[in-house]
Amino acid sequence: MSSTDASADVFAELATIIRRVLNRDVELSLSTEAADVAGWDSHATVEIIFEIEERYGFQFSNNEMEEVDGIPNLLRLVATHTAAAQAAQ
Repeated sequence: MSSTDASADVFAELATIIRRVLNRDVELSLSTEAADVAGWDSHATVEIIFEIEERYGFQFSNNEMEEVDGIPNLLRLVATHTAAAQAAQ
């Protein structure tokens, strides 16, 4: 699987998590910021973080949680954590 395919898969999973947390079908793209989505507030961000941590089996640091402001940073953080996990194996 290419890194592009992996990124698309992660985006699809993140979109599913975000839609589930917001309890509605929202249009999301690779550049969507939380501020662009009605209902994606700090409470929703915490729920999204918890679901991502559960799905991928890692924990965000406090500093990383503060960086979660949209899809771009979520993709970057998930990629960082999954790459670190693969390197540790």
